[in-house]
Amino acid sequence: MTAISPETWERLSSRLTLATPATRAQISAAERALDLQLPREYREFLEKSNGAEGFVGNNSYACFWPVNELKQLNDAYEVGRYAPGYVFVGSDGGGEAIAFDTTSSMSIVKMLFVGMSRDIAIPQAETFWQFLEVLHRA
Repeated sequence: MTAISPETWERLSSRLTLATPATRAQISAAERALDLQLPREYREFLEKSNGAEGFVGNNSYACFWPVNELKQLNDAYEVGRYAPGYVFVGSDGGGEAIAFDTTSSMSIVKMLFVGMSRDIAIPQAETFWQFLEVLHRA
């Protein structure tokens, strides 16, 4: 997928509280700490806003964590122990994490924080921008 258009970005992010954009150095440092390459679309998002919180569309709430906190938060939630193969990047503001499945093509899933495991991952979208579209339409 090509870079998101300004119009699409405005539509998808209009109700989010956006943060200062992440630098490429911050993104690279997080990738080294996590020992993986983040998906291109997600990196594009981070270069627009290093984390965000609020509604996407009328009904979906999301909290995307700052890139420099990903390693620390994944370690704190013990994602590697309880849900290996996933990297959490945020939450729905409640009991579900938003995660990339690193064992596939980095598709997006939601997963309960309590009892987290591969068995309870709920597929959401193949790409980050598709995921925001799913949230926007809900």
